[in-house]
Amino acid sequence: MHFTWGVTLMAHHGACPSQVRCSTGEGWNGIMYDVASTSDCSDTPEWDDPVASGCGTPVSYLFFYSFTLLVTFVMLNVFIAVILGEIVRVCRLSRDARW
Repeated sequence: MHFTWGVTLMAHHGACPSQVRCSTGEGWNGIMYDVASTSDCSDTPEWDDPVASGCGTPVSYLFFYSFTLLVTFVMLNVFIAVILGEIVRVCRLSRDARW
């Protein structure tokens, strides 16, 4: 695995920031390919090893694509909701100002 940019999935304190990083679109595909890698790995990695060496799984492709699709969909809906909310607020203010 090539986790050289401060990403770890070995513990909760490292996995959550990594998922937030993936949700912003920053390097999620690199993490996906590293997690899916089944070459040059150890079947029994040490949990305190600073270099990840566990075997990956092709299921990571399904997870990362669905995670990215879901997060992108949710963020797009939140963005649209904020924009529409502000448009409604401005329309109400302008309508009230005319009367």
